[in-house]
Amino acid sequence: MRFPNVLAVACLAAMQVPISACASSLLAFDHSGNLFFEGRNTGTIFKFAPDGSRSTFATGATDVAINGDLAVDATGNVFACANFTTILKYTPDGTKSIFAMGVGKYWPDALAVDAAGNLFISAENTIFKFTPDGTESTFATGVEAYALAFDRSGNLFACDAHGENGHLVSALVKFTPGGIKSIVVADLQGYALAFDSLGNLFVSGAGSIFKLTPDGSKSTFVTGIEASGGLAFDPAGNLLVCDGNNKISKFAANGTK
Repeated sequence: MRFPNVLAVACLAAMQVPISACASSLLAFDHSGNLFFEGRNTGTIFKFAPDGSRSTFATGATDVAINGDLAVDATGNVFACANFTTILKYTPDGTKSIFAMGVGKYWPDALAVDAAGNLFISAENTIFKFTPDGTESTFATGVEAYALAFDRSGNLFACDAHGENGHLVSALVKFTPGGIKSIVVADLQGYALAFDSLGNLFVSGAGSIFKLTPDGSKSTFVTGIEASGGLAFDPAGNLLVCDGNNKISKFAANGTK
């Protein structure tokens, strides 16, 4: 199945994965198995039903242009990063509203929704937390997270790359639900995160996708691919990889493309 300039992926009809299995990225799934895909630099969110049929879910407005990251909550609301420090919210029927404004100074970097429906937003060396009713608080500071993902225990993982004493510090970090931070892997610059059904964490960075088991063992899953647009798993355990050119590739559990 191929959609010119938008999406290239095999067996789209088989994709039905829970939200907890998907990282915040240009890709996000709802609980009905619909795939939401934000075409980079297009200002459009496309929706792919489980049978592979495509529709336009939302388009950018003249005042607010969609800029990248997506997240979907348990009730099917879609959240999108937009220009001018704005987070947009779309109900399942596509109705748009502004969920939050003034998040950071420039563009938010990453979004993720926890099991309780709280939205976490990374911007300007800070991770903000928004409750479903829009109440804002600061969850963590001193972290420039370019990707966020929750594990099944509610721990938040982040690809961190921030300046410190004139140097770039890159690491995969973990926050407990209470906000306690620890470093999972040092010297790792990542662009996307996703958990599989076994709790293994997959990290895209430096032209490779790395696999981290729950006990912390690290291995290289595939090389020669830059998944700057996101990672997600289908029910069969295949890894979907979105690059920066609006293309999605599929890898089997053994790394075969």
